[in-house]
Amino acid sequence: MKKILSLVMVAMLALSAWATEVTFTPATVSGSDQISKDGVYIDITGGDLGSSYSEYRIYKGKTMTIWSSAKITRIEFTCTANGTAKYGPGCFASQAGYSYEGKIGTWVGNAESVSFTAETNQVRATKIVVTLEDEATSVATPVISGTTPFVGSTQVSISCEAQDASVYYTTDGSTPTSESTAYSQPFTIEQTTVVKAIAYDVTGAASAVATKVFNKSISAATVADIYKLNDGDTFVFTGRLVVTAQTSTKSNLYAQDETGAIHLYGYSIPQYEQGDVIPAGFTATYSASYHGAPELIDLSGMEEATETVQVEPMEVTPYGVDLYTSLFRYAVIKNANVNGDYIEVGDEYVKLHNQFGVDAPEDADYVAYDIYGICSFYDEEQFLPLEFVEHQEQPVVENYINYTAQQDGGTVAVTLQDGTPVESMTTKVAAGEKFTVTATAAQGYTVASMTVTANGAELTPVNNEEAAAFMAAGNQVVTNVYEMPEAEATVIVSFDQNTGIDSIGMSNVKAVRYYNAVGVESATPFQGMNIVVREMNDGSKSVVKVVK
Repeated sequence: MKKILSLVMVAMLALSAWATEVTFTPATVSGSDQISKDGVYIDITGGDLGSSYSEYRIYKGKTMTIWSSAKITRIEFTCTANGTAKYGPGCFASQAGYSYEGKIGTWVGNAESVSFTAETNQVRATKIVVTLEDEATSVATPVISGTTPFVGSTQVSISCEAQDASVYYTTDGSTPTSESTAYSQPFTIEQTTVVKAIAYDVTGAASAVATKVFNKSISAATVADIYKLNDGDTFVFTGRLVVTAQTSTKSNLYAQDETGAIHLYGYSIPQYEQGDVIPAGFTATYSASYHGAPELIDLSGMEEATETVQVEPMEVTPYGVDLYTSLFRYAVIKNANVNGDYIEVGDEYVKLHNQFGVDAPEDADYVAYDIYGICSFYDEEQFLPLEFVEHQEQPVVENYINYTAQQDGGTVAVTLQDGTPVESMTTKVAAGEKFTVTATAAQGYTVASMTVTANGAELTPVNNEEAAAFMAAGNQVVTNVYEMPEAEATVIVSFDQNTGIDSIGMSNVKAVRYYNAVGVESATPFQGMNIVVREMNDGSKSVVKVVK
């Protein structure tokens, strides 16, 4: 009887030795793209192995590979959803030996390496149990290291714990042998590459084959580039995104650039303020439609802002909140009321969703407000308010020019640069547009002064900084060019009456000299304006301005 019991115990011990279970949970084993425990290795080409989340994530279209130097006979996944529902075990591509029921996915077979591809949706597992045959080779399996996904290029290194072992590798996905490339130092790859390695000891015994996939990341420099990606693409953002809003939990972030705006969702996002520029170089996965709108998920590498800029809102109406022209933009709806869960302007309305915890004022149903927030979409168009500012009607600025065309002593004309006449208080002139004022003195008069004022300040001519000196010289015609302000402009021109002469002669005048506007002296009057200097017999002098 004792002999029989002893044989049974030996058999049970032998059986247990042939079935080793290795259990992985994010709380005990975690990493970004590769983890290992007790000789079992898990790699992913896209996702997260518990470094940022409370479950292992395999992104849609990406692959998880589980391998060991011992034969794998069973793999069991415990997922967060049932069957083929999003995140469930039924989202893996079908393959021989794999089945699922409820939240449990099970593979049964005999292999050193098994791969699972998330085909129909992302898969999330809270536990992975790998069962091994206890027949590991005596040669340790090489470990392949390097960054994946990578941008540009990455360096690959291979190590092996076996002393005096020779390591060989391939980069084309084929199984390595002793005839493959011998590993001696790290090497660089620039494209998506499958690296496999094997080790041989001095007796010629071989290890299991190690496999690691290095994925070259897609890059995007603008929001427009992001929207061109395929659903599930993981990429590196290399451009400049400006933050417009963030929820108090930090998990919902809105940002934009000149080409568009985007919603980012995740639990590893730093705290930002409006106007912060997100440093380039973070990694994200593009989800083409979450409740009808795109978003970025599975974020990593986001850093705190080191630059802040001013953000101006886009002005929209309720019907202007849509999927095409304003999606996720920072905007303002002016002169609006709130009626229950809707923002209304006239006959237009849009759903109000209080994602940021900003309640509408109690009087917003009858008092108009300018509502600042984010244009969004979640099964329908929504507006996410950030601030309510009571609406103030702005006075209409009429950019007219006020002047008197006909005056005693001359005329005043105002024209645009293309020669179009500007009628006083009738023709509206755009702010920033240049206009010309021409004052023409009548016979016997000169232009004494010209000023143009707006909002109580005098405008400076853009064509003639010394206009006053020219006008003081008594010109017949004065022309100046001004730039139209954002206000009404007033033109004031005055004319002086001249003293006409043909000659000057008096018995008590000793000498007479005439000077023109540029200082040329003459014994006889110049045609036009003259400065007359008379020296009297008694030694006195007089100076007058006359026109011939």
